[in-house]
Amino acid sequence: MSKLKWEVLAKKAGVNPKALPDVSMYPESLKKRAVADYKIGIIAMALNPKNRKADYSDSNEWKWYPWFRYDKALGRFVFGGSLCDDTGAIAGAGVRHTFATEELSNQAGKDFEDIYNDQLS
Repeated sequence: MSKLKWEVLAKKAGVNPKALPDVSMYPESLKKRAVADYKIGIIAMALNPKNRKADYSDSNEWKWYPWFRYDKALGRFVFGGSLCDDTGAIAGAGVRHTFATEELSNQAGKDFEDIYNDQLS
């Protein structure tokens, strides 16, 4: 499978890839993270089946998400695989940008590792 590009997926989702959210009022330490979160949301929108929205009230619907581990030698997070859960509505730290299949989650985690690093760092 060839590596996906942010610009291509943004256009597929109907979004101008150069029009990023205005984060000028954010503290410097949060700017990159906020833009990355926006991009990951667009990536999920473009990769998932049209109009898919995770239903957190449906415990029979599996939600896939990439996970990352920190590699000390590289000084960054690296893709570690995809996990799924029948995640319900539970408060706390959670995953908002999920994928319909393991394959889509793997592709997002591998192809957009740099964007996920911006979000996780």
